[in-house]
Amino acid sequence: MLQSILVGLISVIGLCDYLTGTSMIQRPVVLGALVGLVYGDLPTGVIMGSSIELIFMGQMSIGGAVPVVTLAGCVAVAIAMQSGAGLEAALALAVPFGVLYSMLDNLHYILVQVFVSGMDKAAKEGDYKKYERYHWCAFGLWSLLYFVSTVICVNLGSTLVENFFNSLPAWLMDGISAGTKLLPALGFAILLNSIWNKKIAAFFFIGFVLAAYLGLDTIAIAILGASVAVLYFTLGSTELPDFSAPADSKPMLTKKEINNMFWRAFTLEASYNYEKFQGTGFGYALIPALRKIYGDDKEALAEAMSRNCVMFQTTPQCAPINMGITLAMEEEYSRNRDTMDPASIGAVRSAFMGPLAGIGDSIFWGILRTVAAGVACSLGVQGNVAAPLVFLIIFNVPAVFTRYYGAHKSYELGMNFVSKLSQYNLLENLSIAAGIVGLMVIGGMTSSMVWVSTPLVITAGDMAISVQEFLDSLLPSMVPLLTVYIMSKLLKKNIKPVVLMISALVVGVLLTYIGVL
Repeated sequence: MLQSILVGLISVIGLCDYLTGTSMIQRPVVLGALVGLVYGDLPTGVIMGSSIELIFMGQMSIGGAVPVVTLAGCVAVAIAMQSGAGLEAALALAVPFGVLYSMLDNLHYILVQVFVSGMDKAAKEGDYKKYERYHWCAFGLWSLLYFVSTVICVNLGSTLVENFFNSLPAWLMDGISAGTKLLPALGFAILLNSIWNKKIAAFFFIGFVLAAYLGLDTIAIAILGASVAVLYFTLGSTELPDFSAPADSKPMLTKKEINNMFWRAFTLEASYNYEKFQGTGFGYALIPALRKIYGDDKEALAEAMSRNCVMFQTTPQCAPINMGITLAMEEEYSRNRDTMDPASIGAVRSAFMGPLAGIGDSIFWGILRTVAAGVACSLGVQGNVAAPLVFLIIFNVPAVFTRYYGAHKSYELGMNFVSKLSQYNLLENLSIAAGIVGLMVIGGMTSSMVWVSTPLVITAGDMAISVQEFLDSLLPSMVPLLTVYIMSKLLKKNIKPVVLMISALVVGVLLTYIGVL
């Protein structure tokens, strides 16, 4: 029971990802290690977590919809370790528990509306203290649901899973094992489809060749890709804009208020909901600065709070840029209330929301997380306990820099910040440069981390030909490459990832039974 409670607390730690600016602490490669500590076997926890991470590498939140909650991977690892069912069980359980926890999230989004309504009312009254309490109560409800559900699942599920897997025949277990080896190909296919760019598509195959023919590991390919990306960005950005603030500007907010907004922005999704999405968290982050701007004018503060507690959705790492621009406009409005339309503040916020999400999702979710996970998983599947730390460092160093620099510069320059980035094509060049790294890493991982092979042997008289050896003589890692290609094509036909995950397990069992896998 104690271990179940500890795993429940780990699930809450994972949920704190939404208090730390989606810093990726909820990913299986991180939580698997924590579960391993609970059960006294850190290397096994790292191996299981890293293996599940490969399956969910392509999992992204599109408009807030998450079909499979990757945080549930910690439950799969816990049950597999407690029951002694092994890695195959952890991989097989990750998908159904992920779906179960997505349903749990939907329940939370229904219940949390009580607090969202309270935040609306508090904003209209200018009661910022009550608004802040509701923001934290919303996260508290979420944490309670996860904790209780995880304790129940781990406590009851271990015995059931142990009995279930012990009752399975050997051929079926072998089939499940083969099916789980197909799952990383799905994760890579999702990623490939999300960042594919015909201009730089060749870099995917360069990464594949470096791994398949030269045997370079993911770390080496990532370093090489980063070098190429820096070269591309340097050559493509011949002139850089001047990001210094105007000499005659006299901002009302000091560095202290902007830093306060920067820190509060990490909790952007703590009160996430399906009515305003990140909007309630957006309003929470701005409260101290708005109080400074409007002073003792409670009516103006209430209007500003209501104006900024509306639907908002963008890449969390880019949100401080939008917040800085919003504060610059709120400050301008406080000085020119007779001539400036306050509706323009919301219009500009909405106008920048989409472009920032487009570039942010591509860089942070599609590319940076891919590189971080690729490097970490290459260590983790070997039981290297440094894998979670490597993952968090690679992802969060550029993420925190973007947040801090974006918050300060966007406030200093207002709307000119994003326009200057666009004017000098910095966003486009940065996106392509990051795409080069991402495609090379995915290409390399396709060769080194999709462990699909065939034991088929063709006999002709006294001669026996190994199909796998024949394929390798034509193109090393041909089967993994074809598997990723097939998954990519199926995804483009709008087949849902969850369906493909389940289908991969079924196909693995069938092909193993007839001797193909």
